[in-house]
Amino acid sequence: MTMTEGKYINNKLYDAAEFMAYDPDFLVFKRFDRLNYYNLLRLQRRLKSLDEQIAPKLTNGPDDEIEKLALQIGDTLKQYNDGLLAEIQLSKLRAPAPRVLDVIRTFLSPTEMNNEVALKIFHVDKEDSSGEKLVQLVDVEKTWGHQFVDRHSSLRKLFEKPSPNPYLMLYSEDGVRKVVRLFVPLIFAILLLGPICGMNYLNHNSQKLGVLIACVLGVSVVIACCTKARDWEMLTITAA
Repeated sequence: MTMTEGKYINNKLYDAAEFMAYDPDFLVFKRFDRLNYYNLLRLQRRLKSLDEQIAPKLTNGPDDEIEKLALQIGDTLKQYNDGLLAEIQLSKLRAPAPRVLDVIRTFLSPTEMNNEVALKIFHVDKEDSSGEKLVQLVDVEKTWGHQFVDRHSSLRKLFEKPSPNPYLMLYSEDGVRKVVRLFVPLIFAILLLGPICGMNYLNHNSQKLGVLIACVLGVSVVIACCTKARDWEMLTITAA
């Protein structure tokens, strides 16, 4: 028995959905910016037409016609405003990281899942390596530690966790988070205690001052790169 085209497509889409459920990083969808803009413009044109229709009727028009137009305006306005708000929310979502695109492209390729249906829907091709046409639903910004591990396969292996698919390697984000929590305080301790220990071996005040300045700059760099502190918080910590 041969599988119909509809069943084949649904089967491939289900496989792609199962793949996306492996890790939140794979929750990637197309933006459809052009269609969103077209829909907003269409609704805007409709509202302009309704405004022109109801304006002259508000003084001498029949009540039933005014009520009918008012209901149409209400429905269209709701669609228009919802579309604007959705576009604002969509603009805040980031494009997927290059590694995520590579994993999706490789995993859905003919050599592994052989899911050309999902590849066409995602439009994940080498020409769009930046992923600007895609949006990732993960709304939590990754820390510098996650970004660093993402870029190095050898580090990902250190945090590898059981994967539901032999072709797919997943790593533990909780493990990375724990290491970052240990690493950042350790760097702070070194930069704060280092000058105290080091100045015991220095005789000139200029050398001691240089060590202090270097450590203060180091603390500032660590705060800026390894934490999500705001500007005023960074100034306060550095001054302290």
